[in-house]
Amino acid sequence: GYEFFKDFIVEINYIKEHITIHRPATYTYKNRRKQHESRLIFYRNRPYIEANVAISDNDVPVWMLLDSGASDAMWLFRNDSTISLPKRNFSDYLGIGLNGPINGARAYTDKLTLGPFQFEKVTTAFPDSTSIKNLYIHQRRNGSIGADFLKRFHCIIDYPNAKVTLTKNRNYNDPFVYNKSGLTIEHGDDTIAQELLSSNDQSISRANEYTAQIVNIFKTRNYYKTVLLPTYEIAEIRPGSPAALSGFEVGDVLLRINNKNTSKLTLEEINRYFYQNEGKVIRIRIERGGIAYDLSFTLKDIL
Repeated sequence: GYEFFKDFIVEINYIKEHITIHRPATYTYKNRRKQHESRLIFYRNRPYIEANVAISDNDVPVWMLLDSGASDAMWLFRNDSTISLPKRNFSDYLGIGLNGPINGARAYTDKLTLGPFQFEKVTTAFPDSTSIKNLYIHQRRNGSIGADFLKRFHCIIDYPNAKVTLTKNRNYNDPFVYNKSGLTIEHGDDTIAQELLSSNDQSISRANEYTAQIVNIFKTRNYYKTVLLPTYEIAEIRPGSPAALSGFEVGDVLLRINNKNTSKLTLEEINRYFYQNEGKVIRIRIERGGIAYDLSFTLKDIL
């Protein structure tokens, strides 16, 4: 948190998935092309940044929390008349907060501008006011900018000097996408398994006690290690979604997805299947009540 980072410069390389902590006294900024420096405003030890959004041709200056831990590109709060929910939207489960589930809607924001960087059709979460009513939100705060936006840059967050430097990376022109399946997957309990490390064939020579003939006996010795394998289960299902219409239920445990064993995948790799283009068929083997079922659905774009 802030108490650790406040004395350092934090460099986030989304391409290499690497974070480097620098001491300001020994750090030298590189003069990179296509970079931009923005001022950070700290309030209650949290960094805020100024940006602009356009919704239904209405251009609005916004004060946004810079939240690299949030997976979405952007959250917007409908806490005044200038920010409204676009007509084309769908209700969705947005995540879990300290006070419980956060529900709301998802839609495309027409435009997001941060300094010289401008993006169109930005996937945006609009939490319900009832879901966040118990959260402390600064009266100027209009929302958050998260990892799906920040991953398009090489980020340097300079806490002592209250600034962030953004440099385009190869993700910059990637389209903003959303989960088209309707499934929310979470980690379940890990399972214990034996994993084969190696097999050795051994030849043993023995004399036949009746004929005195030498007989070669081959034995295979297997070496195993005990490993913890992750399990994944369905936490939420959006009503009316492709997954809901295909018979999935909350609590179903995922065994395979498109012929891949889910215990060999990360949660991020599993979720990546659900963000593909409309028309992609997703086949999942699930376990429910000790019985395996094979279910499938086709991704559908509803925005």
